[in-house]
Amino acid sequence: MRSRIRRLLVSHIKEYSNRYFWLFMAFVMGVSAGAFTVNGLSILQSEELMHYFQGFLQLMDKQKLNSNEVFVLSLQNNAKIVILLWVLGVTIIGIPFIFLLIIVKG
Repeated sequence: MRSRIRRLLVSHIKEYSNRYFWLFMAFVMGVSAGAFTVNGLSILQSEELMHYFQGFLQLMDKQKLNSNEVFVLSLQNNAKIVILLWVLGVTIIGIPFIFLLIIVKG
């Protein structure tokens, strides 16, 4: 059973490797765009971002997190994106928007 699943997975990846490559490149473009945007911030904006992030980390350190609640919220947020990706993939017009969504998420 495991070997059959593995063969199917390897065969799928080989067949659609071109698409996976372009999706990965879209993700890298999104990460790069974010890095360039952060690098282009003024000193004041950079300090504000650093203070915001430090405050967030301090809040997370002090506050007790309910792992089940975090899991459910994460699942809900990611389910919305998966549904949007599925709807875009079903329509021919929506396929280019998949790459834009991957860039934005990157």
